[in-house]
Amino acid sequence: MMRSMAMAFPDQPGLATINDQYLLGTDLLVAPVLDEGDSRRVTLPRGRWTDFWTGDVVEGGQTKTVAAPLGRIPVYVRAGVLLNAFK
Repeated sequence: MMRSMAMAFPDQPGLATINDQYLLGTDLLVAPVLDEGDSRRVTLPRGRWTDFWTGDVVEGGQTKTVAAPLGRIPVYVRAGVLLNAFK
């Protein structure tokens, strides 16, 4: 199920205005690329998140510019979650 940031994180009111990223299920934060370029800004909720593509662990509660090359949508996994995925 896709949920807006406001619905997924009601205890973090600063996320309510973000309308270009969403939570997929309970543990995947997806930030679709909507503009041309090779990067985009992503706002991570509080907590620790892991970049799905690189495995880098990032502390949440911040907005950062991340790589978004053609064919790779920024996706972050909530800390402590194991995914069974094929890359």
